Amino acid sequence: MVQIATGLWFDYSKPSVLAPTLTLSVSAGYLAVSGLTLLVTLAGASFWNITAFLLHHWKTKETTTNVIDLQHRVILRNSTGALRTIVEILKVHQAWSKKPRQCLLLKTCTVAVPALLVAAGFAVAGLFTSAVANKTYGPVAARIQPSSCGYWSFDATTEGTASMTAKIVNDTIQARNYAASFYANSSSSPARPVFIRTTLPYTTTGSAPCPIPAAERCILGPNRAFRATSELLDSHNMFGINAPVRDRVQLQLSLTCSPVRAIDLAAVINGSESLTVHYFLGPVGDQSSYTYRYNSAMANNTGLGYSLASYHAVANDPTLTDTLGWRPIPDFARADADISVHFMNQNDLRYLGPVYDPWFSADGTLNYTFNGLFLTRPDYLVTIMACADEYRLCNPSTSQCTQTAGVWALTENALTKNVLNFNVDQLATAARIVVALADVNTGMTVSSLGPAALWANNKLIRGNISPALPDNQWQIEVVGWFQTELAKIQASITEFASNAAELNPYGTISLQGAQRLRAVEGSAMHLEAPPTNTNRKRKSTEAVPATNSVEEAATGKPAKRLKIIPTGSKEAKAALKTAAISLLDVSSIVNLNPDEPAPVYETCDTVRRKTRAMLAKNGVIQVDFLRAIATPAYGDNNTNKIQASSLYSFMKQKGRLAGNTSDVYYVAYVFFEKLRIKQGKSKLKDREIMEEIYPGGLDIKVQLGKSSHVVGVHLKERPGVAYTYS
Repeated sequence: MVQIATGLWFDYSKPSVLAPTLTLSVSAGYLAVSGLTLLVTLAGASFWNITAFLLHHWKTKETTTNVIDLQHRVILRNSTGALRTIVEILKVHQAWSKKPRQCLLLKTCTVAVPALLVAAGFAVAGLFTSAVANKTYGPVAARIQPSSCGYWSFDATTEGTASMTAKIVNDTIQARNYAASFYANSSSSPARPVFIRTTLPYTTTGSAPCPIPAAERCILGPNRAFRATSELLDSHNMFGINAPVRDRVQLQLSLTCSPVRAIDLAAVINGSESLTVHYFLGPVGDQSSYTYRYNSAMANNTGLGYSLASYHAVANDPTLTDTLGWRPIPDFARADADISVHFMNQNDLRYLGPVYDPWFSADGTLNYTFNGLFLTRPDYLVTIMACADEYRLCNPSTSQCTQTAGVWALTENALTKNVLNFNVDQLATAARIVVALADVNTGMTVSSLGPAALWANNKLIRGNISPALPDNQWQIEVVGWFQTELAKIQASITEFASNAAELNPYGTISLQGAQRLRAVEGSAMHLEAPPTNTNRKRKSTEAVPATNSVEEAATGKPAKRLKIIPTGSKEAKAALKTAAISLLDVSSIVNLNPDEPAPVYETCDTVRRKTRAMLAKNGVIQVDFLRAIATPAYGDNNTNKIQASSLYSFMKQKGRLAGNTSDVYYVAYVFFEKLRIKQGKSKLKDREIMEEIYPGGLDIKVQLGKSSHVVGVHLKERPGVAYTYS
């Protein structure tokens, strides 16, 4: 749960005079309100004393006086309060009213009216003292406690990768639940949102261009795609990054989808009892030449409902290789948008009526009657939806915007090239938004949710029976995906400041800045000037001014303003990559004894500890590490490769000698020994003791994990390259 910061801060949603806002805990807020009431009472008494003095001074300046004026002077001089003065003045008026006196009423009013105004004014002020306090059940903006703000990341180990995947999936599920409660549900939800805006505004149209270059593949036509587009989302008003107008940025994202036909890209393989369909929309990594495969056996009385498989391609991504990611064919590849394709299988699903939706098509051609029920089977084994994610950032100070593009080009233009001339604070804000967008795309949303990404999945009875669906069900699903993306980016930006991410030991947070949010009921109270406009829009999640740069946040010193390389930018990633390659390069260490393998003088646990530390370094990825450790041990001309599965098997073992026969143990030891020599580090004391006890090195041929002693031998028969140590 997010923590609310207490203290004085400036809410830039208000004019500068009203911007100072004091946030207190509820208990401290009650004391503050009580203190204000007492202060108003004391101020009222003091103000009347000043007023009485001025009235008395004014009456002493009169050139002509009478008994009434003298009595008024005495009353003012001895006044103990405004109300008491009114009573005394009225008594004088009553006493002289039966005798004709000129200007008696006027003389009475010159004292009674000021006294009445002071008494009434401060009485009303005392009653409305609580108006300066907004409790959390109202439209309140609170500041998140900026204790641990920053970007989260996981190490490159197998466990770290699994933990990162689990976090992304969990974040998507939470965003989907939020979308179901606040975006899709028209009735008010019992839960209270914490975001500054409960929902982000967007519009939809059913006449958008086809999202892929091959427009003839769009089933409904080249201009009948469905598009959801957000409004220009201000970083302050919509996302809660509290900043003056000059330091704000705006984001707009859109999602365009359409059912597509790809029958000519499919190959059918007939089996004895079923058939398998391969779809060739572009290879996925180096696993196979096809994109997706489906076996019709899943539709043969299995009781299965919907299943979904999604593939996503980031446009112009230079990190995409032949071994990673989906590489779409030209018909589906775009340079100005991120493309995703979604293969839906309705498997053994039955509908209680015909469905004329182009993606969920079950028009009644395939039907039968069961127990008096007319059931309709889906028309196709597989139906495909193609989607395009597009983004753009704007500078509200100059009214300039980037071209709509995928997330990689957006990062390049807005951060690396800074085509919008963002200032330092705007760059920091834009970086937060771009990092949040990295995990906000349709492909990741659908693949994380699986069948739960379909609202239609919620209608299933017994897992594979569904009522008839409307003709625009596919558009309803697209809107749901877009709403989930909006909710996820809201959560991601808030999480930056709240440190609400549940990170296990494999995850870390780089400290940066702070954020505003909507206070949870009973957690905080705000003291501020009473609002002058009762129609003011509701606010909920904003932030204190962010630190000017990552350097300022990390060191506390003023940042150099010559050039800024935002975290996550192409230049930053390239710098990390270069540093990692340099770190892993130990080729400068000469092999002095190439005919013999190296003796091993460190335990398996020590090698595992060094491996974890290396993989946790920024820029070091598992693939590069495996390649780097193989070469020093086996030689440059060796074709042996260390597989990721071998690394995982070795790393999960525990014990000083557990895994001593693993190839990973030997090659990693050789690598780290060369790295020690390269860095000029001396041997550890434990290492010297091991050399004395086992002069021939540990046995890496015979399993020693369960032995009570260590046998020190050289393995002459082990292939590879060795060297002597300094």
